Amino acid sequence: MSDRSVLLETNPTWDVEIRDDVIEECNKHGGVFHVYLDKASPQGNVYVKCPSIATAVAAVNSLHGRWFA
Repeated sequence: MSDRSVLLETNPTWDVEIRDDVIEECNKHGGVFHVYLDKASPQGNVYVKCPSIATAVAAVNSLHGRWFA
């Protein structure tokens, strides 16, 4: 069984929890308009729309390479 399958079976709301964590982190850097989690992505891609370029840069610097568990 893959790690993703285990995650889906043990925590069916994992995507909501990760989205909320991403929003919380982005709010530290100026906010966020929209968050999309690509549930099919093996890399765990998350797409974030920020209110400004400066906010987006701060969010990228904060989130890039980060793992949420």
